Amino acid sequence: MKNSTRALIGFVAWLGFVVAARTTPMSDRWTDVLLTFAALVLVPLVLDLVVERRDTGQIASAMRWATMLQLPAAACLALAFGLRPGLLALFAALPWMVVTALLASVGLARLMRDTWARPIDRLSVDVGLVYLSIGGLWLLLDRAGVHPLRFSSDIVALTAVHFHFAGLMLPVFAGQVARVMEGSRLAARGIIGVILGVPAVGLGITVTQLGWAPAFEAAAGCGLALAGCVVALLHVRWAMDARDQSPLARALLGLSGVSLFFAMVLAAAYAIRAFAVPVPTLNLPQMRAFHGTLNAFGFALCGALGWRLVTLKR
Repeated sequence: MKNSTRALIGFVAWLGFVVAARTTPMSDRWTDVLLTFAALVLVPLVLDLVVERRDTGQIASAMRWATMLQLPAAACLALAFGLRPGLLALFAALPWMVVTALLASVGLARLMRDTWARPIDRLSVDVGLVYLSIGGLWLLLDRAGVHPLRFSSDIVALTAVHFHFAGLMLPVFAGQVARVMEGSRLAARGIIGVILGVPAVGLGITVTQLGWAPAFEAAAGCGLALAGCVVALLHVRWAMDARDQSPLARALLGLSGVSLFFAMVLAAAYAIRAFAVPVPTLNLPQMRAFHGTLNAFGFALCGALGWRLVTLKR
């Protein structure tokens, strides 16, 4: 079965999940909607972008298993969100953790194989695969009802969202930009900012929870937002210049870049909330509704479809 077919089946299943959930973007359950969308639709669309023909042996085997397990594991994850947090929900979410672990093993094996000779565009993709497994772990904690460091259930679930979108999609798309804009120093710097910024935001939230001043969290959030804006602007610039690409691909990538830019502006505004009051003020439900939705449907979906069109043409 092709990954595009898996994504189409996943999209139909996701629509059923949304109808059954009866939720809205301002609801707490919107987090579940975003995570199931990532697992059912976005990950299979992205899998074709992270495959390398020269992968053999255990790397190729892990990628094949991850691809085969993706759809049933994502379906189990949707079931997990229909259960109350606890042992049953934990077991239902476990297959998705296995898929993310397999993809992380692919990224780590490539990094160990090529070490410093790894091109930065491919390095970005590999790091994204590793970061996805962190999202899988936090998702498992959420479904088990575990709250490490006394984090609220919202923060645990949104950390999983962070590593599924900023952790996977942003590095993968940043790598795609660097690949088509070969030799661009700005693209390379954007990748470095993304690679460092994604875990830094998680660390910043953690140290704030431990009682530290929120300065580190604010700096990390603004740093990742800046790197994301660089990637966003490069999407738009390349979409405008790529005359050899189809109008649909260029429109999708342009929309992806614009969506990412505004999502990152919202992220920066939220990051500095302890030092300055953004206009309008932003709280966690609003960030989930606006920032999360922009990332999922504007940035990630349009980006995945656009880069697939570009990749299929090459």
